[in-house]
Amino acid sequence: MDLLPDDVFYAQLNTVNLASGALIRDQAGQVLIVNPSYKDTWLIPGGSVDKDESPHETCVREVQEELGLQLPIGRPLSIEYLARRDYKPEAIHFVFDGGVIDADTIAQIQLCPEELTEYLFCDINRACELLDPALGVRFRAAWEKLDTAETAYLERGEKM
Repeated sequence: MDLLPDDVFYAQLNTVNLASGALIRDQAGQVLIVNPSYKDTWLIPGGSVDKDESPHETCVREVQEELGLQLPIGRPLSIEYLARRDYKPEAIHFVFDGGVIDADTIAQIQLCPEELTEYLFCDINRACELLDPALGVRFRAAWEKLDTAETAYLERGEKM
């Protein structure tokens, strides 16, 4: 069997969309969700990974851009593989621990006006009702791993 040159081999490999978000809580244990101006469902702070950026770096950057906060983003709480569907490419989505923020930090939130119209702290059940169903499953799985040293892994909405 003939081996392909590296550039040809790597050029034919699959490309996968990566995205990251943060599970941020207030001192009462409520979670932070955001209402985007471009969608009908709520989201968590986060976004797509840029070229040559890690998922963790993305989460730090997106929280800064969307909320105006520099938070010490922690470990991944959930990772989900999503197969190609309709017009959406194959993807891997991460939810990182955004930590607990106090009232003074909450008062410093400055939403990115081009992307977000409001934010809300609510319990996990209400958050999952407002989020896109697929994100809700991933977000709840992340929530369930907060008090463990584990990371949830999901494929197409199913825990493994």
